[in-house]
Amino acid sequence: MELIIKGDEGGLPLKAKWSVQEEVELRTMPFSKPLGAVLAEQKGRIVVERMLDGSNTALGGLQVGDVIRGTTARSKEDVKETRAGSGSRAKQDYWGALVLLNADGQSFDTVMAAINSSKCASCDVTLIVERKKGEPSKVSPQSPIADADQG
Repeated sequence: MELIIKGDEGGLPLKAKWSVQEEVELRTMPFSKPLGAVLAEQKGRIVVERMLDGSNTALGGLQVGDVIRGTTARSKEDVKETRAGSGSRAKQDYWGALVLLNADGQSFDTVMAAINSSKCASCDVTLIVERKKGEPSKVSPQSPIADADQG
């Protein structure tokens, strides 16, 4: 399955491919930071172990047991950080391009680094979540990916 999601404003769409078994579906789930979810590696997969009550992920429909198959991240290329001169309170950080990471086969540390790669405290992180088909979200229903091509 090829997944295409919106990139940075003015940028190209982000694409990645996943192998998906027939009984599961992938969902795109954007969340504001902080996420408030505890992730763990289980049998080589990144799984939601628990969430803080009232957290952005809990309110957004992520569920314990969901498998994280991908995430948006900021590349290390062209990362520039600038700080205003003395006397100014302004500080602005510039990040690399937004990318879509397929978490399959990646280490736990790599996936966590990707999730935390944006220095922007208010930037969204989009998680690609695997869930059994037909299993509704407990909070707000998330649609299966509508713009994905079977491949």
